[in-house]
Amino acid sequence: MKKSLLPFLACPVCRQPLEIQIIEEKGEDIISAVFFSPAGFIFPLTSGIPRLLVESFLDYETEMRSFLPDFEERKSFLLQNFGGLIAHCLKKNRRTKASFSFEWSLLDHQNDKIWHENRDEMVQTFYRETGFSQGSLQGKVVLDAGCGHGVLSHLIWKEGAGLVIGMDLGPVVDTASKHYGSEFVHFVQADVLFPPLKPAGFQLLHSSGVIHHMPNTELAFSRLAPLTAPGGRFCIWLYHPIPSRVHTLFRKLRSVTHTWPIRFQYWFYRLFILPPALLWHRARGKKITVNEMMIDLMDALSCEFRWEHQPDETTVWYGHAGFENWQLSSRNHFGFSVFADRKTEPD
Repeated sequence: MKKSLLPFLACPVCRQPLEIQIIEEKGEDIISAVFFSPAGFIFPLTSGIPRLLVESFLDYETEMRSFLPDFEERKSFLLQNFGGLIAHCLKKNRRTKASFSFEWSLLDHQNDKIWHENRDEMVQTFYRETGFSQGSLQGKVVLDAGCGHGVLSHLIWKEGAGLVIGMDLGPVVDTASKHYGSEFVHFVQADVLFPPLKPAGFQLLHSSGVIHHMPNTELAFSRLAPLTAPGGRFCIWLYHPIPSRVHTLFRKLRSVTHTWPIRFQYWFYRLFILPPALLWHRARGKKITVNEMMIDLMDALSCEFRWEHQPDETTVWYGHAGFENWQLSSRNHFGFSVFADRKTEPD
């Protein structure tokens, strides 16, 4: 992690600034450290990645024991005072972390398309969804909430953004940082329901295909919205209902498959669903790799939560959060994108 990221970080629970104890550093890079919250929470920074989940002190307990001589006392304090919250986050995040981390581990960063788009097409889709045009990102601070593989975070910076922070729930951020981390592109392991970032810090907050995978989409929206700076823009992409028998079948199948061990799911999809799906795509003239098809299947069938919404619902969300100039910016077979601008002054 670059030290330039520090001013943006906050405790995901109390939203107050964090103190840091650096364990290992190389110049401006922090390799390992511990963050301390005024509420008593502790968070590890390992392999150059801030792990700012509520439950990170348990996920990385081995490292935390080596960092802190009094770890047991701090752990006991947290479990005694915040045990319900910690148990909730552990349960809520367990399957989602496993599902999406495994899904994006399948991506070949050199050869595979993402959602059937090459890098240039991804940039054009980004502009279409956010309402920005080429050149208008210059110098802006951008949050890519649910960055996954990190490709888009990198592309947003290449399009002129001054700083991009990509955050994701699972350890996929390690791969993202390895491929795309830089002085201007940072990655954080974090939960969109408990974002570890100071409010009003981003001129653009972009969350594509993410918050509908949380237990409550509107709640996730409301937790992210305050991070948008006055006059800044918040753009989301969500699934909408699809009136088809195939879609209904996949929804029913997912209600069962998402509970299976992730590797068992992978081989079940690869052996029984991939062959006909791949033939169907190729019969329609679509060039798609096995990895791309498996990512599609994992996304459709392995996630615990996959809510569907209509654009009109989001007008209420934006209105309650103090946004204006709502626009439906794109719509396709699977979903839609909308954006709005945060009012420069409250009503």
